Parts: sequence; C-alpha cells; structure tokens
Amino acid sequence: MKTILAEKQQQVSEFAAVVDTAHSLVAMEYSGLNSNRMNELRRAAREAGVLIRVMKNRLARRALGKTAYVSLKDDLKGHLLLALSLKDPRAAPLLVRDFIRRNPHNKVRLLALPDRPMTPAQLAEIADLPSPETAAARLLGVMQQPMVGLLLVLRESQVRLLRLLAAHAERGEDK
Repeated sequence: MKTILAEKQQQVSEFAAVVDTAHSLVAMEYSGLNSNRMNELRRAAREAGVLIRVMKNRLARRALGKTAYVSLKDDLKGHLLLALSLKDPRAAPLLVRDFIRRNPHNKVRLLALPDRPMTPAQLAEIADLPSPETAAARLLGVMQQPMVGLLLVLRESQVRLLRLLAAHAERGEDK
C-alpha cells in the first residue's frame, strides 16, 4: 500500500511541476474516442509541443492545487483529457479546436491561462491569436507606420519645393 501511495504522490508532484510551466491548459471530454483517434491526437500534440494527460481527477485536483491553475481544480469532473501548452499559449487550444472540428461529439470543459480561468467558448479566441512571430511583425509594422508617414510628408514637401523652383526657373527662361 505504501508503494502505491508513494507512486501517486510522485505522479502528482511530477504533474504539478509540468503544469507550473504550462502556458495554457485545456480539459476536453474524451469518452467515446477509439484508440486510433487518441493516437492521432497524441501524435498531433507531440508535433505541436502539447502534453496530453489522462489521469484520475482526484490526482489532477491535487496537482492543480499547487499551481497557477488552482481555480480549475473543483471543476474536474467526468472523463477528462488535459492538454497543456508547453511552448506557445495557443498550441493546446488550437490542437483541441482542430480535433473537435473533426470529432464533434467531444466537448471542451475547461480552458485557462495561468491565473486566468476562461470559458470553453473562448477557445476559438485563444486559438485564433497570432503566433509570437506574427504578433511581433504586426507590432513593428504599427510602430513603423508613423515614421513612414513622417518621411513621406517630409519628402513630399521637398518634391513640391523642387517643382516650384523648376516652374519658377522655366518662367524665368520664358521671359
């Protein structure tokens, strides 16, 4: 009995350490999934940098109780699969959203960012966020826009001055 308790405690502490580093968490009902679909989900998760866990809710509650996702621990009920984004906050929501599109009988039960529980309806909002690279490029574009506008205005005034001088010079030659 002691070895089983020690194994469970180790499982909880290891999972809590992983959850602590996660950028987002999604809990999805997985009942009715056959092994092929589950393997497909796990394969896609590995490629996306998402950790998929199925564990007893009691153990998951204990693990979440020690992390920034503590607000979710009371809502863990039923057959849940936990998807954790390890690199990109939108990876797990994107993975789950795409999977649910192909398997509509599965539902999202919980969604959260660290210290910020969200509703399952907000899954699409998180999944549709731009990647960090795209967001940085858009930010740079927005930051450059005023400078580009200023340079265009400054250049246009010089062009106008040159046109005015050229027209004045032409009038002087015509006389």
